[in-house]
Amino acid sequence: MLSPSPRITFRGVLTLLALAGLYVALQGAWQLARDTPLERLLIHEFTVGSAVTFINGLTPEVQARGVESTIRAEGGSINIRNGCEGTEIWFLLVAAMAGASAGWRAKLLGMLAGAVLVFALNQARVLGLFYGLRYDRGLFDTLHTLLAPLFMVAGALLFYLAWAEWSGRRSRAAMPAR
Repeated sequence: MLSPSPRITFRGVLTLLALAGLYVALQGAWQLARDTPLERLLIHEFTVGSAVTFINGLTPEVQARGVESTIRAEGGSINIRNGCEGTEIWFLLVAAMAGASAGWRAKLLGMLAGAVLVFALNQARVLGLFYGLRYDRGLFDTLHTLLAPLFMVAGALLFYLAWAEWSGRRSRAAMPAR
């Protein structure tokens, strides 16, 4: 037997609008951080610095170096701009988790774990783009515009679904028996 279709309610629409507003507010705040120490910390130090460490660990002969927002190496360099550090995906996770029916501790834990996951996914994306540019420049555009964003969204979606299942089990376990 099929379950009934979910009904669209006024409260549901308001919740959706509030979560979209949260995402827009987070995105707007990040755009206000352009050319600030926060942006430089996240892009220059965390994103570029970590990627350079990984690149030099995987392929020391490349001798990559971070120069502000650029990963430079003989044979190809890439620039990490505002928007290339994964924040949009994390903001989507934050908005989705904020609207989930879970306790605030589960939400906070999910948001923190999501930040770590998005950082790891983004580092994999940056490495893929760096090596893609170096070894097959034709592949770079496809990676940059289609495959890498899809990878980020799919990874975040799978994480959200796992988190929702976990937080739902945790919530049901905490409920008193009837």
